[in-house]
Amino acid sequence: MTQKILIDGEVAQRYTLHSFRMAHWEFGGEFDDVAIAAPLHEWQQTPPGKFCMEKGRMLEYHHSQDYSSMHYNVIVTGYMTERDYTFLSLIKD
Repeated sequence: MTQKILIDGEVAQRYTLHSFRMAHWEFGGEFDDVAIAAPLHEWQQTPPGKFCMEKGRMLEYHHSQDYSSMHYNVIVTGYMTERDYTFLSLIKD
């Protein structure tokens, strides 16, 4: 079951707001928080990124390694109301 919270009196749930991949060699072989700072900052400057920073709550990133391609998958998750997530889906495209 998805955990839900209240944001300004409206029910919100956790969504994947952004995702990207980085090559293993961009980290020098080891995952480093500093290495993903630039792509995250660039995303935060886009209209969808700014919207997520304004409307999203408890944003955090998660990473996992894809051993078959030697890439790291990075996703940004956060809580948003269904109305805001629908709007985000429209401005992403």
